[in-house]
Amino acid sequence: ELVRECDMRAAGIIVAPTLTQRKIKVDPGTGQVIKKVSRHCVDNVRLQRIVAARNPDEPAISAKANCSSPVCDELTMNIALADMALRDREAAKLDVPGAYGKGTRLRTMGAMALPEGQEQYDADGERLCIGLYTPMWGEEPAGGEWFVTLREAVDKDVRFSPAENVPCLHYFEGTVEGVQTTAAMLIIVDDFFVFEDAVSGQAVTRWAIAALKKRFGDDLKVDLEPT
Repeated sequence: ELVRECDMRAAGIIVAPTLTQRKIKVDPGTGQVIKKVSRHCVDNVRLQRIVAARNPDEPAISAKANCSSPVCDELTMNIALADMALRDREAAKLDVPGAYGKGTRLRTMGAMALPEGQEQYDADGERLCIGLYTPMWGEEPAGGEWFVTLREAVDKDVRFSPAENVPCLHYFEGTVEGVQTTAAMLIIVDDFFVFEDAVSGQAVTRWAIAALKKRFGDDLKVDLEPT
């Protein structure tokens, strides 16, 4: 939503600077560019300088909030792949597009400037900015807020249980469609890898897909045969 910068400043809300990130994906086999992506996000480095200049005694955001989202490391992934081979499990990969914007903001409303060259003004000539009602990529606490939303979805909607001391791992044990089965879910921020016993024919995975689509939208990306 576009809001007036003057209203944000009057409310004591800092209008965060904007950073434009560009990503190019290259096919490793051919060397050809297969995808180009640009996105606007909060410039956290400049934002923290503004916060520090305004109040030097203010503690860093990371000292006041959980700013992390779990990431599966290489060792955990290798163990999961070995377990998949040993138990004859099937794999699937899921991805939530625009995940941070689907999270729940646990702070007060924020604001972000419009990108340079794309400025907009209202009928009174007041400069507009973007009102942030959900976490925004680039904000330091956004990863932690997304994980709170994600964990609630996985625990309550998908009904996987969190593994002890391994935040990126959730598991399922039970009966689905009359078949006793087990499954594991590895999380890398907004990507999910589901490993399920072959005997259940990915029934748990389909159940997880339906629950995640209901929570985060039908644009959930699904690959039932990842390579």
